[in-house]
Amino acid sequence: MLLENKTMKTKKILLCLITTLVSIIFVGCGVTVQNLTPLKIPTNPSNIYTFSCKAKINQSELIFDTHKVNLVINGEVLPMAQAGDGANHYTYDYKLPIGQNTAFYYYKVDYKFGTGDEYQYREYSSSIFETQLINRYVVELESKRGPVGSKVGIIGRGFSQTDIIVFNKREIDTEFYSPFSIGFSVPNLSPRNNYQIALRTDQGDLSIGDFYIDSASFNVIPGLVNLASGQRDILIFQLYSEAPESGLYIDVTTDVPDSIIMDEVIIPGGMKQVTVKVEGGTPGKGTLYMKAAGFGTVQVPLQVH
Repeated sequence: MLLENKTMKTKKILLCLITTLVSIIFVGCGVTVQNLTPLKIPTNPSNIYTFSCKAKINQSELIFDTHKVNLVINGEVLPMAQAGDGANHYTYDYKLPIGQNTAFYYYKVDYKFGTGDEYQYREYSSSIFETQLINRYVVELESKRGPVGSKVGIIGRGFSQTDIIVFNKREIDTEFYSPFSIGFSVPNLSPRNNYQIALRTDQGDLSIGDFYIDSASFNVIPGLVNLASGQRDILIFQLYSEAPESGLYIDVTTDVPDSIIMDEVIIPGGMKQVTVKVEGGTPGKGTLYMKAAGFGTVQVPLQVH
């Protein structure tokens, strides 16, 4: 009998432990919280920022209208209000202390559930979230497409002279105009493609968006090269916009390489044209083929007599 009582007592203890464990696991298991506050928020003069979340209690025996959603930040427990776009959306406009640029916070949900006059009180706390204030952000590109070499401005806030534009994951020359405006020249990349642009700052990279490079063209004067052997002349290479800061290299080839002598063609950065000396070589007739990255190919007839 003594052994039987001891066994029953042991079962009761185990049952009690299991019940307690289930109760502990259940606390919060019926609650889902989704943080809707951005990881980075642009600063504003009022220093008031909206914290928001979606909180849902998945409990069939929830006592109606007994749940409360709170924002816990800087040691304060603040009651959140339901937003107008849905019953599960809650917000709170919080004024951060002056000088605080990083906020750590979490959400606490209190609710009652049960049947009849009997109910239980439950409390659920979410994980801790972090939000940072940024005093610089990009508003927009002045244009989202253009040919190689074209100037593009960016309007925003908090730009500095150390900021660099990253075009297709490559840093390019950046012009600083003011804390509210910077610019760049479209680099030599293949046309008819979209490329990602970002702003590289001392606080990390900020995405700007995509830029589409249109096909560009250049002009060659004269449109026909007609020389006597040993005669010298010039070719003028013209762009419709300024060359990129790094300069624009134009590759010149011909099917009669012995018939012409000429220097390498590079339009300096910021310039729209360059003049190159040419000299007639061995008599012959053919074509000059001229191309540059991001530009179409220009063909000029060549005749040396």
